[in-house]
Amino acid sequence: MSERQDQIAEEISQRPSVLSDIEILERLVHPDDEKCIFVSPLIDPRTQLGPASLDLRLGFDLVGTRTRETTHIDLAGPEARNVLREQKDRYFERQRLDPDGNFVLHPGAFLLASTLEFIQLPRDIAGRLEGRSSLGRLGLQVHATAGFVDPGFEGTLTFELINSGKLPIRVFPGIRLGQICFFYVPEVQVPYGRQRKYAHSIGVGLTGIDKDPEILGKPAGWYHYLRENLQFPFRATCSKERASSPLCKGDTVEVLEMASDRECRREMSVAIRWEEKRTLAVPLSQLQPITETDGGTKGGVVAWHRWVAQGYEL
Repeated sequence: MSERQDQIAEEISQRPSVLSDIEILERLVHPDDEKCIFVSPLIDPRTQLGPASLDLRLGFDLVGTRTRETTHIDLAGPEARNVLREQKDRYFERQRLDPDGNFVLHPGAFLLASTLEFIQLPRDIAGRLEGRSSLGRLGLQVHATAGFVDPGFEGTLTFELINSGKLPIRVFPGIRLGQICFFYVPEVQVPYGRQRKYAHSIGVGLTGIDKDPEILGKPAGWYHYLRENLQFPFRATCSKERASSPLCKGDTVEVLEMASDRECRREMSVAIRWEEKRTLAVPLSQLQPITETDGGTKGGVVAWHRWVAQGYEL
């Protein structure tokens, strides 16, 4: 291992994985913004802080579901990307509660709701959102699957509420609905940046699955995904040589934009600056963004590299 990897391994071995109440408090008031866990509003720390977690309250934004106008959710059709966006508008229904309001979650019902708290995590801390045991024993689940909170995330969290009990449950804004625990991770190279689907979300975030390239697995899906996530221009180095490209390993180039959709029918290509005023389309799979590139661009390129490495084809 490298010296840096050895250092990270030693740091991890010397500290517990889950933050205790004292460590959570230290991070909440940490003077260094790069280490601070930001939570606001923190109404009652004495009540909300547990031995190794922090209770989170229900906010005012809700999203219910309606099925009258939608027979199914299409994740595989030829126009899935566009269809999904239209279906979200028909399937989800937003509402906002008054401060003294409440709502009833009926058995089997599904609702999305936001946390009252806005949260910002540093690069070396991840979180996991869980339900409170007291409410779980009534049959109230606060998340279906999406409990993990990435390092670098900032925004409100979304509760995925399901009443799996036999009786309706009435809840209200400000109730401590869930709890988040924090744990150490090695400082990540690409934190959860603003280009991610749920970054800097305020209120309830609807599903962003229509932004996932694997929904289509077709050139159009990847093309739009990369065009939306890569921040042009950016600089990159050639990590491997290709017979279809004149670039040599180690060459540094300026990536200007996505190549035309016609040139991306077999694989994703980008236009680079080449020989003064000329541009040239080269495979994205042979390029590696340099360290100064923003996290959204790195994440998009990494996603495409992984797709290619797994042997998938367009």
